[in-house]
Amino acid sequence: MKKKSRGGISVFKKLFIMSTVFTAILLMLAVCTVSAEETNIIKNPGFEEGTNGSAKDWSNDSFRPEAAKFTVEEGTGHTGKRFYTIENIEENDSRIVQELKIVPGKTYKIGFWYKAEGLQAGAGGVNIAFPTGIYFSPFSHNTDGQWKKFEMYLKTHPKSPDTLPLWIRLGGYGATTKGKLSVDDVSVELAENPPASADIKEFWQNGPDANAGADSSSGEQKSGSNKIVIFTVIALIIIAIIVFIEVRLSKKRNQNSRLQDGTGSENKAAAKEKFEDDDDFDDSDL
Repeated sequence: MKKKSRGGISVFKKLFIMSTVFTAILLMLAVCTVSAEETNIIKNPGFEEGTNGSAKDWSNDSFRPEAAKFTVEEGTGHTGKRFYTIENIEENDSRIVQELKIVPGKTYKIGFWYKAEGLQAGAGGVNIAFPTGIYFSPFSHNTDGQWKKFEMYLKTHPKSPDTLPLWIRLGGYGATTKGKLSVDDVSVELAENPPASADIKEFWQNGPDANAGADSSSGEQKSGSNKIVIFTVIALIIIAIIVFIEVRLSKKRNQNSRLQDGTGSENKAAAKEKFEDDDDFDDSDL
């Protein structure tokens, strides 16, 4: 009985270990999915890296360079010690730029913190643009000296190039403006499962492919969760096979153990009987 009991405990221990490993795998998959979504693909997002008034991985451009001033300022940013300021001294369209590696057809969450002052009502304002896309966001204007968050969701076109220039911009095409814009903490993150309330904008593109892939947007948003379901099913099948094999082997071990116990008992009985016969023989001889 003890061996059988120990064999039963061994099975339960193994089942517990396998369940623990399975749970750990699911947690790792969930963490990896979340991490993938929350990874910022912007380099030097807070402009902390750079020398001589420049910001590493960023460039700048302007419709009228003589009427624009670009400065990486030292001081109180939204976080950290540095932030990037664009100043249009006269009506202008100016921007800071970074090239992004993206996956065409995917949705991204784009955000940054900004302060704006001196912008003209009814003129161009703060916006983002992907000129290759082509996309321009609505204008934002003065923030009364406070840092304010800009955030939006944008679905790239299935036929977009995998490298896109992101413009953080003061002004626009046919919407030039004067004023000052300070930017900090830029982020662009893959959003496999954006919230249901998200207002997802899409790249605009001329031609017969303009709506290509539009019907697949919901499928793309669910791709992350579908992968987890597939991994879960595979893991459950593997665990079921392992449990089946372990139960069969456990039964076989128990059967062998019982056979060994029976054989041992028979051998002991035979030895005892022989010993008693030997004692009877010795006594009669005496």
